[in-house]
Amino acid sequence: MISSMQYTGFTIVALSVMLISVVWTDVKTHRISNAMVIMIVLLGLCFQLLANGVNAVVMQGLAGMAVGLGVFLPFYIAGGMGAGDVKLMAGIGTILGPFSTLIAGSAALVAGAPLALYCLAQRSRQARKLEERAAAGMGTNRIAPAMPHSARKERFPYAAAIAVGTIAGLWHSGQLQELIGAIV
Repeated sequence: MISSMQYTGFTIVALSVMLISVVWTDVKTHRISNAMVIMIVLLGLCFQLLANGVNAVVMQGLAGMAVGLGVFLPFYIAGGMGAGDVKLMAGIGTILGPFSTLIAGSAALVAGAPLALYCLAQRSRQARKLEERAAAGMGTNRIAPAMPHSARKERFPYAAAIAVGTIAGLWHSGQLQELIGAIV
């Protein structure tokens, strides 16, 4: 018979591999694959079922998914976050459960704040350079006109911040300590 610790260990390792893939893809393409999110959801629901039973699928897995969705959904509605980020946090919620997902989401928001500020500063610098070129008469034929701010899609790879938040959530849930204790 397989112990709950073995399910936890497998789940953390599988989630880590998936998150590395998601972060890599998000950095390169600014997109999060729905297929990868579905695999994380299935991993989480299977983990809850095998490690904790049928009731845990609803009480921990689906409730965690709802919390993950709820933490990031307002930012998506406001236009500050992509749908893939919201779905990824919801998927991670199936593994963490509701309380640790709240911790993970909060930690991801804190971890993502410096990233967001850096990206905004970079965009501001780029906009100033475009304005300077246009004012100098260099911008008419050599560069495309800047799109209005409301028409641009501001994107940056938030999956890395979500991965940091996930580590905080795994620590809060005790799953990470359990795995480290088994290894040591």
